[in-house]
Amino acid sequence: MAACGNDCCLWVGPGRQSWEAYPSTPAPALVRSMRDLNHSVGAVRGKTWIFWAQVIVIGGLCGFALVLGPLFMAGVIKPANKQSGMGPGIALTIVGVALAPFCALAVFNLVARLRPILQCFKEGLEIRIIGQSSLASSVPVPRLVRAAWPIVTGQGFRTKVHRILWRDIDGAIVRGAPMAQELVIVYRTAGSAASQSKERRSFRFRDAAFAQPISSVESIIASYVSDAAKRAQLPSWSIGADS
Repeated sequence: MAACGNDCCLWVGPGRQSWEAYPSTPAPALVRSMRDLNHSVGAVRGKTWIFWAQVIVIGGLCGFALVLGPLFMAGVIKPANKQSGMGPGIALTIVGVALAPFCALAVFNLVARLRPILQCFKEGLEIRIIGQSSLASSVPVPRLVRAAWPIVTGQGFRTKVHRILWRDIDGAIVRGAPMAQELVIVYRTAGSAASQSKERRSFRFRDAAFAQPISSVESIIASYVSDAAKRAQLPSWSIGADS
């Protein structure tokens, strides 16, 4: 599926696959819309505690190094051995600069999850993919490379918003052993121009992605897929563009 940014979305519907940009939204209206979406029925929130921990730990170390480093280099703080503080100051500054991108990534992931990662609307299901890396999890690469790749490429700071009509969703299934489960959302989309059939695709989420049990997420999606009357009570997904 084609990627999209924070200000646009990908519509997936019968016989078409097109881009549509969200109209500009005044800040107060956007904040109000985010608050309403976060507490609306059919909203599935992402887990944030791990990113809070990263912001506190990495941010604290980064701030510590970036503050003390220049102070040592300027001679405001002197080492206990009375020698020059230039060496320790340079080392601390380098550490702080190296940690800054990882702190920024943690802040981005935390802020991006202020909105639900799954949101049920009257027309369909909205899915937010946050910081997806092009490195497949099955590819054997060093951990440091895997951690740095989203920062170096900028992929970790992107959010893709996908919208799928209810009639194109085949269902949501929980697979895997306990403690390693994943939610698979299967849907159909238009194939090539020469083919009239639809391709089956899927989105996969690990259990750790959700703030609530993965089984309850499966139940939420299944209930709206099968019940048109229940879907009619949901807000329209155009609410995100209301002023």
